[in-house]
Amino acid sequence: MVNKILKYATWAFIQQLFVIIVFTSLLKVLPLSLSIIISVFIFSLLHYPNLFLMFTICLFETIILYFYVNIFSIIWIIFFHSVVAIVIKDNVPENITHGMRVLWSYYKK
Repeated sequence: MVNKILKYATWAFIQQLFVIIVFTSLLKVLPLSLSIIISVFIFSLLHYPNLFLMFTICLFETIILYFYVNIFSIIWIIFFHSVVAIVIKDNVPENITHGMRVLWSYYKK
């Protein structure tokens, strides 16, 4: 599990960096709650058409951003993102997760 987390952490870093950049940019002009909602929505759209991932992202990314507001540490966010993604990938049936595929890869088998 530790090896999987370390391997996934690079991808999690890229994703979370994107979300944090969007979030902090929005936070300069919008209230906290609205900044979180819009950031989460944008990030979930990047996982279209995988509705399972889109819903899961809405839930967990909201938690992650509230956590980030209080701690301002990307390390813990990357760790949380990695663990949740690996647990879902390894424990939720592929017919539900669609192999965690998104965008054009969603339709590949």
